Amino acid sequence: MSDSRYVAVHRGYDGRFFWRGPDTKDISARYNIGWVSTQEPQFLPLMDFLWRNDCEMHSADQDLVQWRRDHQVRQTEIERTIGADVFSAGCHWAYFSLNEAKAPLVFPTQPTAAQVQRQSTGAGGRSIASRVLSRLRKM
Repeated sequence: MSDSRYVAVHRGYDGRFFWRGPDTKDISARYNIGWVSTQEPQFLPLMDFLWRNDCEMHSADQDLVQWRRDHQVRQTEIERTIGADVFSAGCHWAYFSLNEAKAPLVFPTQPTAAQVQRQSTGAGGRSIASRVLSRLRKM
């Protein structure tokens, strides 16, 4: 683990892919990094991508808090007209724009079919299950 605020860390992907599947999201703890709290594993590569491209994730909740503070008279009028519950905290969404990137965009490469096959079958070219079954059949 490195603190990239103090240590220079290369931002490129160097030809590597970055993804972890959502298989365990329902039984795992939430991810909490910075202000983001999520159960979605897609958040990890997304935050990594935004960091590498020097972009920021924006919170809808934060935007509403700032708007209410900066427009108190308008906020009171809106609440009186359509209801205060429309502006309750807990929007549960965020946004970003690649237009905010301060340098040329970098993207991870996607694994080739051969890389995926090698990963799933191991070095021998056959899956672990097929190797175990083959040995069992010989018994």
